[in-house]
Order: sequence, then C-alpha cells, then structure tokens
Amino acid sequence: MSFNYNNVSLVGRVESEPEIEDVSDTFKTSLTLAIQRPFKNKLGEYEMDYIPVVFWGRLATAAHKHLNQSDAVLLDGRIEMLGKSLVIVADNFQKVG
Repeated sequence: MSFNYNNVSLVGRVESEPEIEDVSDTFKTSLTLAIQRPFKNKLGEYEMDYIPVVFWGRLATAAHKHLNQSDAVLLDGRIEMLGKSLVIVADNFQKVG
C-alpha cells in the first residue's frame, strides 16, 4: 500500500495583480504569493519567500475577480511541476484580514 499526500496551506500577500489567460478551453490565473519568514536574519530583518501560485477553471476566474495586489489570502492546494518549475496549484482560497 502506498501513502502519498500532497497538500499545502499558505497565508501570504498577493505580490502583483493576478494575470488570467485562456488555455485549452479553460482559464488559468497566475500570481505570486509573498510570505514573510517568522524569524529575522543576521541583519535583524525579516526575509520573504515568493511562491508561484496557479488557479484553474472557475477558481481561476474567481481569483482574478476577487484578488488584488497586497490582499492577504489563505489558500489550500498542492505542489506540482509545471515545466521545470515547482508551483502551488490552488484548490481553494479565502481573503483574510
């Protein structure tokens, strides 16, 4: 029996305006999620991680309609390879704050 589990929950801020495109009879929205690390570096500054996120189908149109740059968002999804890059494919999202 195999035990595989690929689930990600992230909270961060939308780094730039979401971009939507029509791909093979469905919609794809892409954005970058900025997440502040919970600790300071040697200079006493917080570092950021920038995570690429993709939404597909009806969720893509909802994300494009409701998410804007600097919005705080909670999303659930999974890690996938798109080409040679790791991305988060969102299954659900909710604005927070």
